[in-house]
Amino acid sequence: MVHWSNRHTLRNWIYIPRKPTPEGQEWHDIACGLSNVIFVIEPAEQVDGLKRHEDIVGKMAATVLRLTETSGLWETSRVLVADSAFTSLELLQELKKRKIHGIFSMKKHRFWNKGIPGEALHDKTCSLQLGESVCIPSNNAKDFFVAGLLDMNPCLLLSNAGSMNPLDDEEAQQTRFARTHDGSLDRRAFCRPEVFASFNIFHISR
Repeated sequence: MVHWSNRHTLRNWIYIPRKPTPEGQEWHDIACGLSNVIFVIEPAEQVDGLKRHEDIVGKMAATVLRLTETSGLWETSRVLVADSAFTSLELLQELKKRKIHGIFSMKKHRFWNKGIPGEALHDKTCSLQLGESVCIPSNNAKDFFVAGLLDMNPCLLLSNAGSMNPLDDEEAQQTRFARTHDGSLDRRAFCRPEVFASFNIFHISR
């Protein structure tokens, strides 16, 4: 399905209005990255007052805490993989208290996530050669780290799981073509670091 927000341009394109819309239903869910089994589905709905956990964290982080709690993932040392809509240092710290690790993608939504050196990481990643990666640990490296990999586009992660060691696995191997200074194409092969390979495998498994 292609999100096409302009109603009056091309024929044969399905128009999909932007959220929020009065029709339809938005859902949040959490699933196993190995089996693709959905554990919990939570409808996004308005309620009077605060939902569970919204008194300690923001709304999106509270949603993740409710999903992981209801699905029985607390105290299991599982690794939660999520896209940038759920990325939050506050959430990562709350999950750690409940013995859950996280690998979250990072993207600038007007601003970078609070407490995360997103701009510095993005600039460092863009200055790399294709297939190279960089890591910026927190002051206490056991808390979290942010990492960047230059693939076709810069890939940025916030994590407290995995490592930056190249993963010797077929899923982690990539071959890309990069344009050199003289304009010719150069074929380059590289292995993704473990944390990027894990994110790529389990994030797209859905």
